[in-house]
Amino acid sequence: AEAGRSASSWRRLYADVTNPALFREWVRRLHDPRYCHAVGEGYAESPIHRYGGFFTYRYALLYARDPAVLYSAEVASPAGLKGVIDQGTLLDAVIRTERLEDDLLDALRLCGVFLSEDSVALIRAGNRTNASQRSRNLSFYYDQETREVVGERDGILIAKYGYAGPEANHG
Repeated sequence: AEAGRSASSWRRLYADVTNPALFREWVRRLHDPRYCHAVGEGYAESPIHRYGGFFTYRYALLYARDPAVLYSAEVASPAGLKGVIDQGTLLDAVIRTERLEDDLLDALRLCGVFLSEDSVALIRAGNRTNASQRSRNLSFYYDQETREVVGERDGILIAKYGYAGPEANHG
């Protein structure tokens, strides 16, 4: 148990961001309730750690209207957490990197910012800078087990934002 809490055991998982085996081990560990104390941010104190992923917890912590509910019996089940999230968050808009231009334009409209056709075209034609060197093919990183664990433990967010999830690498 102590090895799972040590910084060096986690640091090793970040040694090569292009290594799918390290990524898969990181995913399994991050979603394993036995390591909930290692990830911090109050995750271990919330009932969410028993069934939900750290990123679902973090999302709720950052954006729930009342973060105190994350430490109550109200979120003792996935249905309870989904209810809390469905009641509304502090977010008016979400900008996802895979839909960057569309989500940015939608968010600007929500804020009352209306752009000319030329400005919209400029945003849509923009080149990405500081792009990651990692493979864009998520199936390179995920195997069936890690795909299933993420789908199960972060399913609330996957469904909320319409993500299909990565295909598993069967090779």
